[in-house]
Amino acid sequence: MAFLPAANGTRLVTADALFARLMINLSPFAFELPAVYLPFAKILKDLGLQDVLTLSAAKDLLLNLQKACGYQHLNPNELRAVMEILNFICDQIGEGNTFGRLDWKSEVIVPDDGCRLVHSTSCVYVDSDGSRYVKCIDTSRIRFVHADLPERVCIVLGIKKLSDVVIEVIRIQIYFLCNVFFFFHWQRFYSLRFLCVFRN
Repeated sequence: MAFLPAANGTRLVTADALFARLMINLSPFAFELPAVYLPFAKILKDLGLQDVLTLSAAKDLLLNLQKACGYQHLNPNELRAVMEILNFICDQIGEGNTFGRLDWKSEVIVPDDGCRLVHSTSCVYVDSDGSRYVKCIDTSRIRFVHADLPERVCIVLGIKKLSDVVIEVIRIQIYFLCNVFFFFHWQRFYSLRFLCVFRN
């Protein structure tokens, strides 16, 4: 496996982590090919060099990162690069570009609230309507996307919002006193859809 110096000679990377043109900063995961290697671009393409960042390349980059990082926490620089990739994906889809498959959303990787890379389908984001539920539900039973991930990105990627997965249930109890007087006592409960978690 051949390694090339990138980022002003501060890192050694494989050719598949290089792009002939890269308009966004994806360090420490991907870099633009140093100008000194442009004469060897044809050879480097055989080793994995890509021309530009595309939707497919961005998705594959996230998938490979998730496999490489496992369940480790991202550091701030790594998290910034992942956010750049997700914003790129969102912008490209907004311009009308697509992955060409109906099931691509199930393969997109996003950072959760613990800065770990997970599948987007396993997370929810806290929308304005769902924010009032956060203190009322058992949050250990649900995984949130990272708070810095913009709502527009969550919507484009098909991430469910909290208000869609929480059910509000009101239970009314009737108390009889001396067979004559009675009063109502009601409590509000919240449950996660499909998880059936109730709390006072």
